[in-house]
Amino acid sequence: MMNTKSTLFIFLLILVVLILSCNSKKKYPQQCEQVPKYLKVFELPEKLIGYNNYEQAVDCARKTDKPLAVYITGYACKNCRDFEEKFLNSDEVSKLLNEHFVFAALLIDIKKELPKEDQFVVTRSNGTKRKVKTIGHLNGYIAASKYMNSSQPYLFIRNSRDSIVARIGYSQNKEELLKELKAVIEK
Repeated sequence: MMNTKSTLFIFLLILVVLILSCNSKKKYPQQCEQVPKYLKVFELPEKLIGYNNYEQAVDCARKTDKPLAVYITGYACKNCRDFEEKFLNSDEVSKLLNEHFVFAALLIDIKKELPKEDQFVVTRSNGTKRKVKTIGHLNGYIAASKYMNSSQPYLFIRNSRDSIVARIGYSQNKEELLKELKAVIEK
């Protein structure tokens, strides 16, 4: 027969195991169960499922024939946190993004160095060269070259034909932003 201390110890042990097994690991898009390339570097907004690497997100969007939602963001961006809290992480918006799109968050001010094999040199429009050597440089390059924008926060939606069909910038009007997102789904 167990005494009270033994029972309490077993109960606490079971509780700890349950808590540890219910960690808050992000899910990956079910159709493309690739682990996000930079998972250990930074995470997506709380309620969103997707990628923090543009190439993986593009690959998944092509495989699933879903539109690509690219979120340009930054650590040092106060409006980005507000946009995430009030818009992206809302139940209605996160549900739409997770079900109808492949989502990618691109932090443009992250200073983590890319692996040497992923680094490259770009020639700017003024003829100067710049080495793309950090994840932030890469994401900034993608934002500028593919979306002609590095403003933050900004959400771009690309269709399966690789055309930009929506540009959703920072706004305090959640209903207007939601209306824009729904319009893309209904097309």
